Amino acid sequence: MNRPKNTSFADRLSAAAEAKKAQLERAAQARSEAESPAAIKRRMARDAVKVARDARIAERRATKLAIEAHQAAVLAAAQVAEAAAREAALKAEQEARDAEFAERTAREAALEADHSGPFAGRAATGVPVKVPGCGVYEFDLVNRKITVARIYFEVATLLKQISSHQPQVLQELLMSWFASQFVSSSGSASEQLSH
Repeated sequence: MNRPKNTSFADRLSAAAEAKKAQLERAAQARSEAESPAAIKRRMARDAVKVARDARIAERRATKLAIEAHQAAVLAAAQVAEAAAREAALKAEQEARDAEFAERTAREAALEADHSGPFAGRAATGVPVKVPGCGVYEFDLVNRKITVARIYFEVATLLKQISSHQPQVLQELLMSWFASQFVSSSGSASEQLSH
């Protein structure tokens, strides 16, 4: 009984040795095939394909980055141009405002005089008057002349001062002055309506 066991062990050992030998032979053959000129050419061709594929990928990335850089540059240029246009418009507006106000001015003053002549149907009283008012002036800068002058003052204050010692006269003056203003303004309004 011992013998068949040993034989079978020997057979197994022999089979394992043969398998190992076959494996080593295949490895040697594969090594020799790998070092053959045809295998070297195939390996070089695979490496060349890989290098070409990597180059195409790198080229696509570079193209994409170049497009993004160009778009960013165009956007930046547009933003700079827009900012410059906005600044120029603001400067032009400011210059126009400056020019407009250089041609127009307003001054506040107190008109002081003596009532030395007829005014609003009232004979001269010699009474000194002081009335607050203002003037708005427009200039022709080229010819250095005042082209328009509008002077505003409080008529009621003036009438009160020239009739301060006669309340009844003040009331009559105010009534006649306001009536004359109403008649002249309604007359001009009726003239405008008839045209």
